Amino acid sequence: MTCNEEAPHLEKEVWQKFKSHGVQVLALSLQEGVADPFVKLRAYRKLHKVTYPILSDDEATVILMFGFTAPTDVIIDKNGKYVANPKTVAELVAKLKKMTK
Repeated sequence: MTCNEEAPHLEKEVWQKFKSHGVQVLALSLQEGVADPFVKLRAYRKLHKVTYPILSDDEATVILMFGFTAPTDVIIDKNGKYVANPKTVAELVAKLKKMTK
């Protein structure tokens, strides 16, 4: 699933349903070669009606540091410990349901 396809699902199925349980969704956007990445990010947020934070990683610092490929979802617990790397939004939701019981 591409970022464009996943964004509305993360908004509705993860962010809106789990934020009251302390779950934080942070998107990381790779904007290499874009003159003003924040203009593009604002347009993306508006297009997909996204309200969770989107961080710009225009030099791929974080992506390279952790070895992420895009798009990817990672669950990190409240103590900063890596928990899982679900492959689908359904897997992400199932894992979060178990963690927030």
